[in-house]
Amino acid sequence: MESPLDDAELIELIRSGSTQYFAVLVERHQNRVFQFVFSLLRNRQDAEDVTQDAFVGAFRKLESFEGRSTFFTWLRRLAYNACIDHLRKQKSRKSDLSTPDTSHLVAPHSANPMNRFEERETIDAVRFAIDQLPEEQRSVVCMRDIDGMDYSEIASVLDIPIGTVRSRLHRARLELKSILERAGLRAFMPCQELDNR
Repeated sequence: MESPLDDAELIELIRSGSTQYFAVLVERHQNRVFQFVFSLLRNRQDAEDVTQDAFVGAFRKLESFEGRSTFFTWLRRLAYNACIDHLRKQKSRKSDLSTPDTSHLVAPHSANPMNRFEERETIDAVRFAIDQLPEEQRSVVCMRDIDGMDYSEIASVLDIPIGTVRSRLHRARLELKSILERAGLRAFMPCQELDNR
């Protein structure tokens, strides 16, 4: 159901009782929300479930949306919170938590089987390193270095100041570097350490 209406117009229609327009918001944003959630959970089924939970939560809380940020930023914050809830439930069950897909952080796959093996080892090491980070640092790394979100978006999703985003990211990158160096991958970092954007 495509619509020429922007998100704010759709939200007003939904709030006035035309709830069928929520399907337009879902269709418009579900792929990006799913990609965001999947980058944090790294499990397709879990990401699908959490994405659905985020949209159900958005529908229930739509009256509380004040428009201070874009609808998508608000939705992504709900999705992030749903991810955190899911990860906490997983931890309480002592399940093995997945780490984000970092395969795009290395060079494209080589035709040489030995190079492919080394790339796979690097990807596995980065995933392991990210998994070792505390939850708040892991989330910031995923949002910035994997999802490509800017600092203000991350601050909005996490509801923290931009300075806190920067300091968490800096600490996370230092810790990642340390973990990777201990694994013998001194030269590899998933991002530039001097990222001032």
